[in-house]
Amino acid sequence: MADALKLSVGYQLPERYSIVEVIETYRDAVDEVYFPWFGIPDGRGVSIRYEADQYLMEKELLQLRNMGIKLHLLLNANCYGKDALSQKFAETLESMLGFLTEKFHLTGITTTSLFVARFCKKNFPALEVRASVNMNITSKQAMEYVADFFDGFYAGRSLNRDPEAVASLRIPGKKLYLLANSGCLSNCPAHTFHDNLVAHESEIDHDKSCWNFQGICWERYSKKANQEFILADSTWIRPEEIDLYTGVVDGIKVASRTNPHFGTIIKAYAERSFSGNMLSLCEPDFSKLIFLENKAFPAGWMKHLHPGTPEYQHILDRVKNENK
Repeated sequence: MADALKLSVGYQLPERYSIVEVIETYRDAVDEVYFPWFGIPDGRGVSIRYEADQYLMEKELLQLRNMGIKLHLLLNANCYGKDALSQKFAETLESMLGFLTEKFHLTGITTTSLFVARFCKKNFPALEVRASVNMNITSKQAMEYVADFFDGFYAGRSLNRDPEAVASLRIPGKKLYLLANSGCLSNCPAHTFHDNLVAHESEIDHDKSCWNFQGICWERYSKKANQEFILADSTWIRPEEIDLYTGVVDGIKVASRTNPHFGTIIKAYAERSFSGNMLSLCEPDFSKLIFLENKAFPAGWMKHLHPGTPEYQHILDRVKNENK
């Protein structure tokens, strides 16, 4: 029998939880922590803006490294602007990756940038370079196009609930991963637009913005009439179903960098069980808009996720009743 899948957990500053304490509790379930870097855009904008936060993060990363946790860098912004292909950016990468490799024993990076991937493969070949979930790779053909740039790939979110489709992506010599708890819409056409906004977040003057855009997902679910589509629209995998992917993927990434329920997320996916609003485990977290009891799902529900089936109707009725 294959070993149980381990979790890759997103670093969160210790405002509510200490990541070190949480991972100590669930050490057997967590293999890796992924993290941003000071002043460098990533999939959450510039996540580390202040030197004090950077200092605290480095301190905790060292503690995690000493626990035997692998450390994985995020360079997954959708755009790096005028520096996207520059010598200046290459020099930044050289300095940053050299420092992280020496001091923190960095094991890999996840990126959306072919420039970053190419640079790392050439100059830091010991690092595992992964293609970000934000590249939306949903076919073996797409993986083969960029196979020379990457050692591993995150499957596009829209495949998450179909283990057979995920398994069909695998190509020889490459690793395969899933993001388990994304709150993003399946096949969202606004994803590139939103990711570009996030990458340039520090440049945007929000006081002069004409639209407080938080994603099409928020626009959609803020309207009561659309809340019944939450099942068909979503890509998250419940903690109870993680082991369906054993032998299919090499690891499970858990989004946990901004969700206020950090400790609850890690506990749920480590224990493969959760009682409460499933949406509270996701990023984005729609739990303030919709209540969806995780324990209401019948066994095997993913195979019957079609309007009109008894399994689908059972959960849909629950959604309607609990969100009147």
